[in-house]
Amino acid sequence: MKASLNNIITSIVFTLVISSVIYVTTSFLKIISTQNLSNFDFQKAYSILCEYSGLYKFTFIVLAFSVTLRQLKLSQENNERAINQLKLTQEEIETKTQKEIKNETLKQCNYFLNDIQLSFKELIGTNDFNGMPVKWDKLETVTNESLTKYYPAVLDKINKLNQKDKSDALIVLYKLEAFSSLFNHGFLDIELAKEIIGRTFYMQVGFLFGVIAYYRPENNLTFMKNTLELHKKWADTYN
Repeated sequence: MKASLNNIITSIVFTLVISSVIYVTTSFLKIISTQNLSNFDFQKAYSILCEYSGLYKFTFIVLAFSVTLRQLKLSQENNERAINQLKLTQEEIETKTQKEIKNETLKQCNYFLNDIQLSFKELIGTNDFNGMPVKWDKLETVTNESLTKYYPAVLDKINKLNQKDKSDALIVLYKLEAFSSLFNHGFLDIELAKEIIGRTFYMQVGFLFGVIAYYRPENNLTFMKNTLELHKKWADTYN
């Protein structure tokens, strides 16, 4: 459509210019052929030019419009190329970002399945944690107050742990908290992680509810907050 209109305008301009040149030339030749050069009627020649001055003006207007149209078309083509380049760049960035998110998610899952699992197994493998409940159904809240009320024997047992065992337990909890915060507040793929380590994470955090409660008084509910939030998010699937 644009190319056709441009061709039409070019043809009109060319026709008008050629027609004007032919008319003026033939008119002057006619005057010259019918009169002596010494008696050349400049007034008549000037009237011919005046008669077709409107035609010249229209010709130049059309010519200017044609040039403008070409410039607009060129500008539009440049804009379209720029927009297409931006779209391509955006798609490349999105693809790269998704790939990086996936890779980092897999990296964190690998960290959970190796480092955190090793620490967890070493912790529960000691005699100090034998006999602790696997489920903590009586806990109203994961707090020290609730643990004291419903599981006094467990509270007494943790109180009797030596400092090294307590430190080892805290290290496991801190690792879980750091891991959980990446999924609650970062840009990792939480659904992909759920498929890979969701069930293991849910069961092991649930097993540690008593230990978490021991270090979590009601006046400091920020302790292990991210771990409990992530556990809750995955509870609907694995509960």
